[in-house]
Amino acid sequence: MIDRFGDEYVLTCDLCGEEYPESFFGFYEAVEAKKEIGWKSRKIDGEWNDVCDECLEKEGW
Repeated sequence: MIDRFGDEYVLTCDLCGEEYPESFFGFYEAVEAKKEIGWKSRKIDGEWNDVCDECLEKEGW
């Protein structure tokens, strides 16, 4: 997920809860970074989830 804390956005994996160590100053900056670092959005049980590269590998996606 991409959470907003004040003026900053933080990436958190919806499966393992890992938080990416860098924060971002815009939502779309966080979205672009998510793509660049290998995280993906996956629909799980009807809801969109942001999944880190490690969980993607473990789950075989």
